Amino acid sequence: MPRSEDEIESYLLAVLKRVAPEADISKINPEKNLRRQMKIDSLDFLKALLIIHEDTGYSVPETDYRQLATLRAMIEYFLGKI
Repeated sequence: MPRSEDEIESYLLAVLKRVAPEADISKINPEKNLRRQMKIDSLDFLKALLIIHEDTGYSVPETDYRQLATLRAMIEYFLGKI
């Protein structure tokens, strides 16, 4: 399982690429809204969280979804959790 910030970022980008293979993840700005940049909807976002749960066993509570708006926020959220 990823542990460092760089490993988590790489892992999250790989998960996002699985959810939206047409997206160019190399152009993602970690500080901007991730769903808008990737043009994914809420179902795709939930799919990504499901993949993370399947891979790591960590389930994100629905109350925390808003905290995961940017790639940077996701990295910080998952740092130490997965």
